[in-house]
Amino acid sequence: MGTGTTDGFVYANYIGSYRSFGLSVNSSYRRSTENTFRNSLAPSTATFASLFYRIPVGTDWQLYPSGQFFYEKTKGEMLEGQLTGEHAMNNALLGPGLDLYYKNASLNTSGSSPFTPPKPTTRPAPGAWWYRWATASTKPSTCCTASPEAPAPRRPRTRAWQSAGPE
Repeated sequence: MGTGTTDGFVYANYIGSYRSFGLSVNSSYRRSTENTFRNSLAPSTATFASLFYRIPVGTDWQLYPSGQFFYEKTKGEMLEGQLTGEHAMNNALLGPGLDLYYKNASLNTSGSSPFTPPKPTTRPAPGAWWYRWATASTKPSTCCTASPEAPAPRRPRTRAWQSAGPE
């Protein structure tokens, strides 16, 4: 949270290879303490796996093309010990990678895209207000009808120098 919580982690790492093929798997589990405002994050897990192939290029250079998978899950933010669901994640990403080694120095590159579609949410996505504004003219007007789902229309504001009624 950045406001005084202490996180504890448990890690498990494995790397193995046979001839030029290899597998690297890293997994972690995190638990968070509450801060003085009783805020924290729910426990989370993250896993990264890479299946790679080693290509020697000369004596000092090596290329490692790979297929990579990343998964992260958390139930989100806790406020006063209760789960709010804010910042909840259940993400799986899959994509290619390429590591370039020169002696003991390396450069890692990778790309990824969602492996599973995101679940629907009741919260609007960033920029949803723009979409609603841009498409408002294509929908029938509901500004003057009241319903339990829609808020009542607002009364126009008057400035102090304007008359609110007869003088």
